[in-house]
Amino acid sequence: MGARFPLFFALIAMSIGLASLLNGRLVMRLGMQLLTRRALRSFLGLTVLYSVPAFLYAGQAPLWRFNGYLMSRLFVSAFYSVT
Repeated sequence: MGARFPLFFALIAMSIGLASLLNGRLVMRLGMQLLTRRALRSFLGLTVLYSVPAFLYAGQAPLWRFNGYLMSRLFVSAFYSVT
C-alpha cells in the first residue's frame, strides 16, 4: 500500500463514523432488536459475497475489493449489539 495507507485507513474510519451517526438516529426509530438482526444478516451476506472473489484469487483478492469489504463490514458493526 505504501503511501496510500492513510487514504485506506481514513476511508475505513469514515465508514465507522458515518455508521455510528446513522445508528444513533435509526435505533430510536426502528429499535435495537431489528437493527441487530439486520446487521447479523448483513455480516453473513457480506462474508458469503466476499468469499467468492477471495476463492477465485486464491485468498489474495485485490486491495480495493478487500478495502470495500472491510468498510462495509465495519459499517455494519456499528449496528450490532448483544441484546
